[in-house]
Amino acid sequence: MGNTAEIKILGHKLRVAGDGDEGHLLTLADFVNAKLEEVKGGVPKNLPLQNLLILGLLNLADEHLQYRKETGDRIERASVKVRGLIEMIEHSG
Repeated sequence: MGNTAEIKILGHKLRVAGDGDEGHLLTLADFVNAKLEEVKGGVPKNLPLQNLLILGLLNLADEHLQYRKETGDRIERASVKVRGLIEMIEHSG
């Protein structure tokens, strides 16, 4: 791990290390905070921090898996089109 940065997640300071530069680590922290604030708005105010973090992680995991599926579907559709074009080219010559 190359660079370190001091970040805040829901007001808790952490020193983290990562491969990205400090700006990237701060951007990640901002993204995580925004997602946790979204979750925080839909749960009881007295929900323990650990539970809030778990719900935030589940939301992020859900978004990530949906993105992976959509990306995989797009790649598969593009591959089918490319294979079809290759067949057309091969049979036209």
